[in-house]
Formats: sequence, C-alpha cells, structure tokens
Amino acid sequence: MSLRKRINQNCKGCIYDPYAAGTWRQQTTLCPAINCSFHEVRPVTESEIPVGVLDYHQVSEEEYQQIRLHISGEGKNV
Repeated sequence: MSLRKRINQNCKGCIYDPYAAGTWRQQTTLCPAINCSFHEVRPVTESEIPVGVLDYHQVSEEEYQQIRLHISGEGKNV
C-alpha cells in the first residue's frame, strides 16, 4: 500500500464521522488537529466546501479562506 493511501486511511479513520456534515475529504480539510504529524499532508478537497458544512463544523468563512490559502501554499512563509 502506498504512503498516500496509508495517510488517507489514517486521517479518514481519525476524523471522519459519516453522520456529520460533509464528505470525508471535506472533514479532513477542516481538521483542527494542527499538532498532528499528518496535518500538513492530510487529504484535502479541491472543491469549495459548502457554507452549511462550514457552519456544522463551526468554521467561519474567514477561517476557511485561511485554510485554503495555507493549502494552496500562498499562506506559507517562504
């Protein structure tokens, strides 16, 4: 099994709740565990996360935009 598949499995097993709003990738994108060793390489969605999912997970649109910037690399200090 590839490293990517192992990381995906780990993150999905850790954070995904099938009864919560959003797909497993949306939920891992919003993962708040910033001290996790996999946080920087966690699976993320490339699609916009709907406002209803953000509201469910209590993530403001401003916080979400910061997450998106960080994921895209634009929010990283070089």
